[in-house]
Amino acid sequence: MARIAQQDKKNKPVSKPKESFTGGKVTIFGGVGIWRRLIEKLKVKEELGRQARLALGGWKYELSDLLMAGIWAHICELGRPYHTRLLRTDEAFLALSGMEGFPSQSVLSRWLGKVKISVGVGILAANRALLMKVRDFRSMRKITLDLDTHVTTCYGKQQRAAKGYNPKKQGRKSYNPMFCFIGETRDLLYARMRSGKDCHVGKTEAVTFVKESLRGIGLKVCQVYLRGDSAFYSKDFMLYLEKRGIFYAIVVRLYPGIQKRLVGLEYEDMGGGLEVGEFQYRAEDSKESRRMVVIRQKIREGEKRRKQLKLFENDGYDYQCIVTNLSISGYEVWKFYNGRCNAENMIKEGVYDYGLDEVVSHHYAGNACWLYLSLLAYNLTNWLKDIGFGEKGPKRFTRYFRDCYLRIGARMTRSGREVQMKMSSDHPYREKFLAAIDKIQAFNPVC
Repeated sequence: MARIAQQDKKNKPVSKPKESFTGGKVTIFGGVGIWRRLIEKLKVKEELGRQARLALGGWKYELSDLLMAGIWAHICELGRPYHTRLLRTDEAFLALSGMEGFPSQSVLSRWLGKVKISVGVGILAANRALLMKVRDFRSMRKITLDLDTHVTTCYGKQQRAAKGYNPKKQGRKSYNPMFCFIGETRDLLYARMRSGKDCHVGKTEAVTFVKESLRGIGLKVCQVYLRGDSAFYSKDFMLYLEKRGIFYAIVVRLYPGIQKRLVGLEYEDMGGGLEVGEFQYRAEDSKESRRMVVIRQKIREGEKRRKQLKLFENDGYDYQCIVTNLSISGYEVWKFYNGRCNAENMIKEGVYDYGLDEVVSHHYAGNACWLYLSLLAYNLTNWLKDIGFGEKGPKRFTRYFRDCYLRIGARMTRSGREVQMKMSSDHPYREKFLAAIDKIQAFNPVC
């Protein structure tokens, strides 16, 4: 009889669950508390209020509250103001983040349409001040600046958007922001919003950009290195770097004059189809000759040539030329420059995880401020990986961290005056989550 009853129980159809929105104050962002602890430890809101000062007459929110709303939106992967409605009605998230209220989409959009570029400058200044709290640059023997630009396509009539270099959407208007990352820590050091027509970095602009990037930091490290793509190739820029004592490796466009020097150049075989050669080159408008390291790689079957060169149509090689003042072998110069690929990965992470490509306003200053807030959110998460989870070298992408430590279902309950967030006891990263909280609480800012 027992066997028959057990068989009937197995054959009994399972009832389908019924959905209802009666669960109380529940959030999908149960891990926000980790980010909040770091934000409070670094006093991010206070730093933003100090650096980005602006009187907001007639506004319900303080400027620092609007800036923090933008940061939380990017942390939660809500790259457009319209998407933040999910946070506005989430009381559990508001309690976890410490925000008294979240501005609506219309408030954010109207603010981005009226904000001044000085607020964006203040966001960058706050980012630098926070970076100084996290990183002890005096203990770093060297620092490597990775410079890069990015094309942000615009679909509309955005202010200062213009037609320029846009390989993916040719003929479309765009912005062309410029970034400076720290190669050793993967932090964003400095950024600048630019019009789409500024596809090439001018000599004065490049010098100013590096000066701004190193402000307050350059004197604290023993040696500065720099890596940049061909947009930064300029004799005046290199002359500044040499006078400043900065070691650099910058890719050179293969102009016809440089291509002629490649004819008959002797190469050293490094294996794997890679060959390295070098020569001294002096441009027509320059008094100094500089070291050019040439790398050529055998094109494998099925691969496409990067660029068709007039003098080397059928030789079966791809060529890359790097100008440098480093006194190491050509192969080591190539390896050093390849470290700049991390900057491209950081920009890719910003595009996919922080809405770096999102153009949210018709106003240039509004788009600049939104971009700088997304970059500050990127830095905060990067610091969290380091401080809370000990990822000081290679770091996992933000998407992994959101899936493991941010998107955790939680239910808010009250016991007397105490608010509790109850998460699943079966969460696979529970121990790492709690350990990260202890590490953040024990962290002491540098200054």
